[in-house]
Amino acid sequence: MGCQVEIAGKIVAHGAGFVLALKGNHPSFEAAVKSYFYSAPPEELATRSVVEKGHGRIETRIASASNVVDWIKGAKSDPHQPRFPNIKTLLRMVNRTEYKDKCTTGTRYFISSAPLDIDRLADAVRGHWGVESIHWLLDVAFHDDLPRYRSGHGSKNMATLRRFALGLVRANKTEGSVKTRRKSAGWNPHFLLEILQIK
Repeated sequence: MGCQVEIAGKIVAHGAGFVLALKGNHPSFEAAVKSYFYSAPPEELATRSVVEKGHGRIETRIASASNVVDWIKGAKSDPHQPRFPNIKTLLRMVNRTEYKDKCTTGTRYFISSAPLDIDRLADAVRGHWGVESIHWLLDVAFHDDLPRYRSGHGSKNMATLRRFALGLVRANKTEGSVKTRRKSAGWNPHFLLEILQIK
């Protein structure tokens, strides 16, 4: 949803920069960026590799970025204007995660209005996972996407309460997942008081 020309334009108009993930809402653009990284000469790419071990896995993240963006074409309605006029860099992030019994690999592509600085871009993408992680937790543990509040401030009020509750549950270091601790608080009044930091 965030990878929209209008949203990117507003971000830049307010003096900020963007790093936006290319997803299914721009399939031809995403395919063109994939193709570029597949065939780009090494001298056009800045690369950084990070290996981290923890939580029962080894994660390798390889970031590649390029500021060669003059090939980007416009939309069908106006092919002479670039689709995203403020793009300065393209970024590819390859994640390889090794577990004890399996290995997964994923590749994501991003566009950015920031100048080419591989460390800063890779850190921005990594930081974005923190936001995605919270949304995932809210969806899994609190079913954040299910409510259908349609009028007044109900939707905003409940979103605030869910985020507050998530913060309380995450602050409690009892063993188990966020979902398990939330359910335990519903079943056990003593544990609920502990979560609420009243006990």
